[in-house]
Order: sequence, then structure tokens, then C-alpha cells
Amino acid sequence: MTTFCTKSDIESILSAALVARAVDDDEDGGVSAEEDAAIDAAIRRAAGTIHAYLGSRYDLASLADNVFLRDANAMLAAQALTSRRGNAAPAGVQQQAEVIETRLVEMQAGRQRLPGAVESHDQSPQAVNFDVDLGRDDKIRAV
Repeated sequence: MTTFCTKSDIESILSAALVARAVDDDEDGGVSAEEDAAIDAAIRRAAGTIHAYLGSRYDLASLADNVFLRDANAMLAAQALTSRRGNAAPAGVQQQAEVIETRLVEMQAGRQRLPGAVESHDQSPQAVNFDVDLGRDDKIRAV
């Protein structure tokens, strides 16, 4: 699955110190490999949310450099990181994450377009393989 942001994108939202504090489970002041994996997991989980909303409309693998997707992935990951221990995310982060989810819902429904992208999957209704035989005169039988 394509992800759209990096740890540094999340740090530009929260600060490096807050990201480190959000994953510092052993409270040793540093970020171990296991704790760093929590950041990667938050990025993947947030990207999964984006894929769930937009994967049916867009070829997301070709949009790895999309600015909106980068920012959305970073904000959703920031929300996940700051609330991972059952704490509420900071109000600003929570509000922005909700705005992004609302925009994703609107894009999924076709009421908004993904900035900088063209829909790659046709969403219009289609009919295929209709075979109408008006010459048959079969009777319907009740069973």
C-alpha cells in the first residue's frame, strides 16, 4: 500500500519533541526501533484510511507525491500518534483530522475532487451484456 508522508511531515505538524513523546513508551527520553515502528504504523494506518475512501476513484499508487494526500496522511497519523495511549488528541489536530475526513468522504462521494489528480476509475453506471429476446413466448409457471 502506498503511503504519502514521512516522519518529518508529522514532525512539521506536531514538532519532533511531541512526536518522540507520543511514542516514548518506556519514557527513557529516546525513541527506540520499536517506538519508531509505532510512527510507521500510524503512517500506514492513516494511509489505509485514505485508500479506503479514495481507492475506488483514483490510482493512488501514481499519486505518491500529491500534496493534499501528503498533508492528509500526516495529519491523520499525527492524530493517531497523539491519541494512541487513550488520550485525546490536541484540539487543533483533532479538528484538522475531522476536516480531512470530511473532505475524504466528499471526494469518495464525487462531490469534491482530489486536488492535482484525475479520476482513474469511471464511476458512471454502466450496463453490459444485455441480451433481449422479444421473440420468446415462454409461459411463467408457478411452482
